[in-house]
Amino acid sequence: HHHVLSHWSNSLQHPIMGLSSKTKTLFVVILFFVTCFLIYDFIILARAKTRSDDLTAPSSHDAIDQTTIHDGAYDSGNLPAASENEDTEHNNIESGNVGQNPPVGGDAPPKEDNLHETGAEHPEQQQNSNRPTTYSPPPQPISSLSPDQYHPVYKKYDFHQVHPSDIIVSIVTENRPKYLRICLESLSQTLYFNKGNVIVFQYGDHAEVNQIVDEYGFKQVKNPRNARISDGAEHIAFHYKFIMGETFKMHPDIKSFLIVEDDMIFAPDFLIYFAEMAPTLHNDPTVYAVSAYNDNGFRGMVSRDNMVYRTDFFVGLGWLVSRDHWEKEWSRTWPRTHWDHFLRDSRNRKGRHTIFPEVSRIYHIGYQGTHSTIALYEQYFRDIVLNPHGYAPLGMDAELFKKGIFERDVHPRTKLRTLDYISPVQNYDRYMESLFESPDAVYLNPQNAISSFNSEKDKILIFFYEASSETQNGNWYPISLYFDVWHTIPVRGAYEGALVFEWNTNTVLAVASYSKFSKQFSKGIYLTPNTFSAPPDWEKPRIPTILDIVTSKKGQSCTNLCRERGSECDHNKLLSLNSCNHLRMHFSCKSCSQNTGADQPAFESDTGRCFRTGGSGATAPQCAASHPKTERLCACFNPQRVSIYHDEWRKMIEEAQHQATHPYLEEDVRPEDWQ
Repeated sequence: HHHVLSHWSNSLQHPIMGLSSKTKTLFVVILFFVTCFLIYDFIILARAKTRSDDLTAPSSHDAIDQTTIHDGAYDSGNLPAASENEDTEHNNIESGNVGQNPPVGGDAPPKEDNLHETGAEHPEQQQNSNRPTTYSPPPQPISSLSPDQYHPVYKKYDFHQVHPSDIIVSIVTENRPKYLRICLESLSQTLYFNKGNVIVFQYGDHAEVNQIVDEYGFKQVKNPRNARISDGAEHIAFHYKFIMGETFKMHPDIKSFLIVEDDMIFAPDFLIYFAEMAPTLHNDPTVYAVSAYNDNGFRGMVSRDNMVYRTDFFVGLGWLVSRDHWEKEWSRTWPRTHWDHFLRDSRNRKGRHTIFPEVSRIYHIGYQGTHSTIALYEQYFRDIVLNPHGYAPLGMDAELFKKGIFERDVHPRTKLRTLDYISPVQNYDRYMESLFESPDAVYLNPQNAISSFNSEKDKILIFFYEASSETQNGNWYPISLYFDVWHTIPVRGAYEGALVFEWNTNTVLAVASYSKFSKQFSKGIYLTPNTFSAPPDWEKPRIPTILDIVTSKKGQSCTNLCRERGSECDHNKLLSLNSCNHLRMHFSCKSCSQNTGADQPAFESDTGRCFRTGGSGATAPQCAASHPKTERLCACFNPQRVSIYHDEWRKMIEEAQHQATHPYLEEDVRPEDWQ
């Protein structure tokens, strides 16, 4: 044995012995660095392994957009100045200085990095005491119907380029089995659902997820967790890249596929919608993506399930991924983290637009996550309208369009439609111009704006406001508060700086001064933030909140008030209540101003003054804070009430199957009939 080892050792030395001393030194240095790298890599892998099980699920919710919130305050040192919708008064109540603890300020909501895209994680993973820990599983899944059982009206669809049953659907999941089960059940009830075209992409390997996927009989592809990653947003981006690459590799002939997440449920015509819109993505180079979601598609603010629009803002809740975009662009430059930010970056969007519907075909059910809370879910997601109709063909009246007339309201539902107004982009510009030129258009100025918002009916209300660019748009925040729409910048749903939405039977056009439409139509008349200081007479309808917004006794903290009610103070909702508008809804405020007290928002009954937190050096309102002179505005939450959400989702799923055999075909439909 010694002879053999000696011979082996000598055979290794011979090649080295013949080298020069300089070469030998270089060889030793290289060997040293290679050894160091291997040792370092081993340490990193060992650390990542110990931490990987503690990471949150990689749902992209927009940290809920999939939309991501880039603005807002509540960061120390980043507080807004006194808002124009409050009275400029002193910052402390008399000499007593109500609530000496410096609160955080402004009417701006709390900063939420990734409201859509970091997702809602499993309820059991939550740390917050006010988050639910119980859940009742849904009843047995509803049996899916086959197309030969559908109502005959569905035969009127002409799927000449893409058939809904041919669309590949890739589902993003990790370890949220309770959401995943609801998602799969809902998808199974969509019209023209094809089990063979659904792929569940699981990040990691989780027994309960595997069991659910097996129950439904779907294909599953597992992406092993990347042990070198420790950040949740990086896990998400890593998994999304894997899904896109693998889906196109598994289906080399498809031009696009649908990507959805495990905390979504779907409209009856979900697949039909994408079958109608896919040709636009495939054929129009100015289209970036097609989404099934309207960020501002709230109750009372949508009415036309036939209409689709363009937006500069990438909408990532349930969207159609283009093979061309993936292979020619994204696969080469995909980011390490925050994939949604990457897709919204103007350098990547390159002036292209996302198509989205007026009435959403996706409903987001992720009410909890690393960056998602009950309060945020109720503010921006619960009141989104999910299209209840199975038969809802897209487009404008085809005959009128040929005559140059852009008619958005098309009745009867069986009338011939056209999507030519959406593409090419020149047609869409002409459609937008038709709104400005309509005989129903009412141009607003500082004198007639509020009266018009409160009294006009069935008009197109147009106003302009100053903003230097889509990212430099500070005046948008008070406008968004007035209309109760998304407050973030860039403005969600806006096209070339113009946002169109429904409001109290009117169509509203909010146009920034940098918009080409402002340059064409504004005549230099702009509304200021002060125009929107008082609450409107009309408010969009809301589902009753499972949070209780209540007022305390004088000197009582929100913590004690909520405890008396058998619930808990919701700190996140408390932050969103920190505005003069909310205070005026609950107290008879003679004035409202900034104050530096952790007991805000609050009301001083002796003087009739309301106070919200704000100002330099302020910190956030606290549930436990109180002051002997003030009554607090509080938000109380009972975790057991989340069962109400699950009941709502169940009804949506049941309605989807009903639409297959009993579609709504009446000629006249108003929002109140189905919202």
